[in-house]
Parts: sequence; structure tokens; C-alpha cells
Amino acid sequence: MKGRISQLAIVLLLGHSGMAFSQEAGDSDQLGLESLTQSAISSYSGSYFADQSPVTAFDMVSLLPGFVFQEGDNARGFSGGGGNVLINGRRPSSKSIGLRMTLRRIPVSAVIRIDVIRGGAADIDMQGQSIVANIIRSETESTAGALEAITKLYENDRDGTTIRIEQSRQSAGFLIDAALELRKELDQNKAGSGVLSRVDSAGEIIEFGSFTADYWTTRIDGSAALEKETANGLLRANLALTKNEDNDGEFSRLRNKLGQESTDVLSRQRNRRRAELGGDYERAIGSRQGIQVLGLQSLEVGSDITSRVRPSGRQDSAESTRSGETILRAAWANQISSAFKLEAGAEGAYNYLDSDSELFRDGVSVVLPAATILVEELRAELFSNVTMQTNEGFSLAFGLRAETSSITVSGGAQARNRFSFLKPRVVGAYSLGGGSRFRVGVERKVEQLDFDDFAAGSELASNSLNAGNPDLAPESAWEFELGYEMPLLTDGAINLTYRHSELADVVDIIPVSGFAAPGNIGDGKREEVVLSLTLPLDALLAGLGRIQFDGTWRDSEVRDPVTGERRGVSKENPFQAEVNYSREFPSLNSSLGLRGAFATKQTSYRLDQLITERNGAYWRVNWDWRARQGLLVRAQLENFTARQFTRSRSIYEGLRSSVRPSELESRYAILNPFLMLRVRWTF
Repeated sequence: MKGRISQLAIVLLLGHSGMAFSQEAGDSDQLGLESLTQSAISSYSGSYFADQSPVTAFDMVSLLPGFVFQEGDNARGFSGGGGNVLINGRRPSSKSIGLRMTLRRIPVSAVIRIDVIRGGAADIDMQGQSIVANIIRSETESTAGALEAITKLYENDRDGTTIRIEQSRQSAGFLIDAALELRKELDQNKAGSGVLSRVDSAGEIIEFGSFTADYWTTRIDGSAALEKETANGLLRANLALTKNEDNDGEFSRLRNKLGQESTDVLSRQRNRRRAELGGDYERAIGSRQGIQVLGLQSLEVGSDITSRVRPSGRQDSAESTRSGETILRAAWANQISSAFKLEAGAEGAYNYLDSDSELFRDGVSVVLPAATILVEELRAELFSNVTMQTNEGFSLAFGLRAETSSITVSGGAQARNRFSFLKPRVVGAYSLGGGSRFRVGVERKVEQLDFDDFAAGSELASNSLNAGNPDLAPESAWEFELGYEMPLLTDGAINLTYRHSELADVVDIIPVSGFAAPGNIGDGKREEVVLSLTLPLDALLAGLGRIQFDGTWRDSEVRDPVTGERRGVSKENPFQAEVNYSREFPSLNSSLGLRGAFATKQTSYRLDQLITERNGAYWRVNWDWRARQGLLVRAQLENFTARQFTRSRSIYEGLRSSVRPSELESRYAILNPFLMLRVRWTF
């Protein structure tokens, strides 16, 4: 598999390197780029998106040819958690409200154009990405708002509902965006009804019967962002509030080989409340230099209560958490010339997690190691970036981050660890002419430790128990990347990326004090091929529409700590992809859309279990009708292929190194098709 992935990448890269089709890019007014624009930046004005009827900036980003949106992660600190979309050349200063939600606050009418930047541009902070999209907002005085209502009509007369309100106001030197969303819906990935079976090592049935999974989520999100130009600079502030409640239920009615009936009932309620306040200030120093100071504070409380009742007894678990983050960051930039930029800065952060866990079996408390802990981290980082460009279409970006952190664990476990890392990064891009470009890069990445891994926890659905491990080391990797992009037909594109990663200190499950716990299992490797394709069929024959495909092929290898054999990294999908087709019907003021997510598979390697989860393909078809100016109605048939979620467990009496499992459990849940209706009024 590994050889096939690397061969596929090389063949496609070389095969396309000699092909190019012309593409007309929009004008760019980026200061200092001049003739560099065509080699480093492709611009897409509002007219490019007009026939696709987007309603927010996020819709526009989703339609960019050859571009794959990345939300970013929730890494601690500010430097490493950003996605691959900027707004007016800046990353949003909020963390808890994701990039997707931020972009949905921006109406289409407020967007002048979107620039897609590859490799690097002298006046753009690439946020550690090889490709970013930069949304250029209008500065024209305006007021815009939107009210959106969504209903999902599930089977058995059950409904999901979403209400969203947006407001945006821009005047001279002032901008404010705000949004409030209330949502209740079924978890469409795992909910459904099906069958559960358990057999012994000889294949004899232990239990067999019906299975139902009912997962609901209720969420309230409120956010606001403000920008104010001052006499000396730009002030930005943001506020975000989130309340989330998940209610999960699983019910099985089973019959054993003797004909005796029993039930297996699991219920789980998870609550989370989060608040974040942040802001930053930018000030120019002369005509070429500038400084930025940023501060952010977030607080979160959560609880997780689970119970499971079956013939063998009752189990109850409870976990409560309190966490917070404080960030201070300062950066300095010097635009030395139109093709050379230098940036440097420092960041400090304090993070904590206070966790309490309990587990009861038939009312008797089970002693858990590290059940009550307090994890605290002090982290500091120095960073620098250099971006260079030439008129020959070559760009080069250097980055270096020096990070040190001190993690203290107290309570049920005691530990104090200090980590220091250098994280260099080099990315180069070269324009071959005709819109084709090559990219090459190398970067050292260091993953942050998950504070939850320090604390004990239980997963009653799979009858799994994790002890906390305070002696973890961060997983790291050297990542090598090769990319190629070229335009297709009039306004399409193909973007192919190959990545190879050398992994160190991979985190997985190991035995700790007689329990399963997260731990480091050694080195490994990973290969990825990422293909993004936008094919405008209208260029071949008017009225055919447009196809977009985004797919990732992935293969990894580590040594299993139980069996000693080579295998993949836990919970890693070998293939995931989405395809989107759209076609306009101008005479009907309507458009047709078809979107599908391909089936996925992931495997978890526990000490005494092998758990494989398969999620079937999920397809939807929609019809959008622009009833009148500012009013958009969508009717959508969701999941018309009836997605099936399957979980298989191989259970061993001891370690997985045993000859064969003592029990095999398999269950599946099918979610039936349902109808979604959306009405959006823009005012």
C-alpha cells in the first residue's frame, strides 16, 4: 500500500507537469506584488461565484478551484491553531468560534474578491500553510443581516431545528459582525437502527438481536467581532459564548442461544460551556514596519455522565472538568522591499485542566489511577519568518519556532516535565507559466499533549477503561511535501500534494500499572496523497455544470506494543473523500446540487480489543430556488443512500497477542433518508 501511494503521487505529478490550460485570473491590488501576482496569487472576484449562488464567504471559499478548506485545530496557544483562510491578510483573533463559523458571518455582498496564495507572498502571513485563501472585504459603508431557519424531518415524526441570525455593519473605520445560532439535530454519523451479534471463538452465537442508536445534540453559539481604526492603528476585539449538550442513547434487545431475552441499555449526557474574550492591536511604524499585540482568555466547564445496564450488572461513570487558557502574543514585521519580508515575535500561554473522574460497578466504587488531577502548563515560544519572491516566479518562505513548555501534574498523580523543541519550516514555490506551479516543503511538527490523557477515563459503550499517564512525551514528525497545481479548461484547477512523514514518539495505548493508558510506542511513518479537482463541465458544453472532488489517500506504519507487528496508526482513515456537483438553471432562478462523502474506516488498537468502525457513504441532493431578491429556499434530500455505521470488536481474554479472540461483536445502524428544508432571508 505504501509503495502504491508514493508511485501514484509521482506518476500524477510527472504526468501533469507538462500540461497546462489558460486561466484568466482577476486583478490584484496587493501592494508590492506587481508582476509577482500571476505567479503567486490567483484572484477570484464576485463574478466567478455568481452562477453558484453563494450566500456567505464560507460558501465562496468552498467553491474555490483546487483549494481544500482547513478549519484548523484547537491546539493550545495561538501560533499553531489557525486554518488556511485569512481575512484582509489577517487571521481571525478568535479560537473557540471556528473558522467556518467566522466566515459564515460575512455576507457575499461584503466580499470584493478572494486571493488564493501558494508558497508565500511577501506581505501575507501564511500561518504555516503552503496554500491560503485571503478574503478581501469591502470597505464601503453598508449594513447587512440574515435570518435563516432549517428543519430536518427525520423518521418517526422527529424533527431537527436550526435558527440563525446574522448582522453586519460597516462604516468609515468601523466594522462589527455578530451571529447567534440555536441548533438541535440528530448525529447523522452514528445514529440509526440495525442488528447486534456476539459470537464466541468457535463461531457459536452468544447473543443476537436488534440495536438502536439515538444521538442528539443541542447547541447555542453566540459570537461578535469588532474592528476599529484608530489614529495610530487597528483595534480588533471578539467575544464568543457556547453551550453544548449531547444526549446519546443505545438500546439492544437480545436473545441468547437458549432463547432467553435480555436488554443492554446505555445512556450518556455530555455538557460543555465555553466563553472566550480576545483582541489584538496593530500599529504601523513608518511605511514598512508594524507591530501587533494580542491577548486572549478562555474558560470552559464540562461534565460527562454515562450509565450502562445489562444482565451482567450496572456501570456508572461521571467526569467533570474545568479548563482555561490565557495567551499573550507580540509580533513585529518589516516589509524590507516589495519582495522581501521579515517577521519575528514571541508568545506566552498558561493552560490548565482540573479533572475529576468516578466509576461505579453495581454501586461499588472502582479505584482509578489519576482519577482526580490538575494539569498546568506554562508555554513560551519565539518565532521568525522570512518570505522572499523573485520576478522569475519563484518564492521561498523560511520559518523557525523555538518552543519550551513546563507541564505540572498534581492530585492523583504527580509529575513535572519540561519540553523544548525547534520547529523549522521551509517552503518553496515555482511558477512554470500558464498558471502551473510546483511546491516543495519540509517542516518539523510537534503535536501537543492532550491533557485528557493525563486523567483516567472510561468508555462504557466499548467497555474500555483508560488510566491516566503523566509521563507522556509529545509526538513529533519531519514532514516532506511535494505539490503541483495547474488550471483546467477555463476556470477549473487540479491540485496534487504528496506528503511523507517520519514519526517519533507516536502516542497510542500501552499498559500502565495494570491498566490501559495512553503512552509512547516509538517511531513510525506516514504517507499521504491529497487530490483536489475542480472541473467546469460548462467549458465543454454549456449547461453541464461543475464537479469538485477532494480526496486523501493515507497509509501509516508503527510497531504494535502488544503483538510486536507492524500496523497502521490508531483511528486513522486510509481514505476519505467528497465530491460535489452543481448546475444552474437561470430560467428557473434555481440550481441543482449533489454532494457525497465516501465511506470511511478506522481501527483502534487497545490492549485487549481490536475495534474497527466503518461509516458508509453519505449522499445528498438539493434544489435551491431564489424566490426573490434576498430570499433563498433550499429543499434537500439527505442520506438518500441510507448510510450504514458498523462497529466490529475482537475481544481477547488477555492481551491481543493471544492466538484468537474469545468473543467477536458486530453491530450496525442504518440511518434512513430524511428531508431538510432551509429558508434564508437576507436584508
